[in-house]
Amino acid sequence: MPRPLPPRSVIDRYMIEKVFADSAAGITYLAEDMQIGRSVLLTEFFPADEVDRAECAEGGMHCVAPKDAETFNRNKAVFTEVLQRFSEREHPGCVKRLRTFEANGTAYSAAEYGGELPFETYFSKAEPVSEAKLFEMFSALFNLLKSMHNRGKVYRDLCPENLLVRKNGTVVLAPSSFPFPPVHEGYSPPEQYAYDGTKLTPKSDVYAVGALLYRIITGTEPAGSRQRTQALVREEEDPYEPLEPGRCSEDLCRLVNGALSLKAEARPASVYAMEAVMNVPQENTARAFENNMPAQTPESRKKTSPLRLGAIAAAAVAVYVLLITSSPGSVNAESLSGLDIARYRWAALWGDMNAQKALGHLYESGIGVEADREQAMAWYKKAAEQGDYDAMVILDDMRTDASGGSASEPATYA
Repeated sequence: MPRPLPPRSVIDRYMIEKVFADSAAGITYLAEDMQIGRSVLLTEFFPADEVDRAECAEGGMHCVAPKDAETFNRNKAVFTEVLQRFSEREHPGCVKRLRTFEANGTAYSAAEYGGELPFETYFSKAEPVSEAKLFEMFSALFNLLKSMHNRGKVYRDLCPENLLVRKNGTVVLAPSSFPFPPVHEGYSPPEQYAYDGTKLTPKSDVYAVGALLYRIITGTEPAGSRQRTQALVREEEDPYEPLEPGRCSEDLCRLVNGALSLKAEARPASVYAMEAVMNVPQENTARAFENNMPAQTPESRKKTSPLRLGAIAAAAVAVYVLLITSSPGSVNAESLSGLDIARYRWAALWGDMNAQKALGHLYESGIGVEADREQAMAWYKKAAEQGDYDAMVILDDMRTDASGGSASEPATYA
């Protein structure tokens, strides 16, 4: 029997219209909320290897029958917990969850639908995209990752099946986003396959972002880290085909190749570093990739003042000079110099909220400067006053942290 529920199936108050996307964790349907007459994305927790369909007591083949009830219930609880946690705070980097509930022996999550498309569907189109537009498309996802990393969290499994693209081209987390299975070949770094207790860090997400950019630029997935590691163990050539100028600018090629390094210490220091390189104005920003998405439209362009543009460029050049003038991937957080921090501070004093938020992160984590909770909060506050959502969230967390964790204790990642 087919895994997905058939059209016109009714789950709680939702009527299934069609399958929207299918992943290892479950199935997302386009459905109608019959109470309000609005389309929603309804995700059913249905891990393919763990369950079958079964007839419900009231009739119909809607129910989920787990092969191993203990494993299924444990994963279902995590699925529900993750989605509820994402629902607590609305963020422009993910689709807004509306409610989570249980029915038919499994869990469901309803989320807003605004015409988004699955990542693979969107990026399979042949229209070109400029590098400037590519940065704009990833900005919301970058902000979400920075917010998570600042709180000591790692997403773990960024991959096409966990992403959607909005009508304006913004890449966001899908409502079914859930790190299950824990690895996704082509997008998971080698440390994610480790069974030796290796902890994941923000650089694990940096690897996945690099893989996504590689997929967009080339139209193909990069060689998986497990395949690459096994080749190196056998003393064979690394099957990874690095990006070369011609497909994109030299700087972007270097950034992606560095992000996909098998050694975490050889990757860009953080999402902040990736963002800074991608945001540097270049002569070839009109360069278009050959196999991608809609070009920028007047309606979707950011309206940015000349002063803000200058400040953004100044903040970006600080990390850009540091990264690009060094050997690929050789820069890490500890290598930030006093001059680099001064450049960030200069841009922040000129009013750039990204630089202000970056300084907040540096002072909070003790990267390149002595950890100082008060300084961190002061810079986060300046960014929050300009309307930066992530700075607001981080500042609120720091103010209400009942555990009293201080900036002198760098964030740990689980």
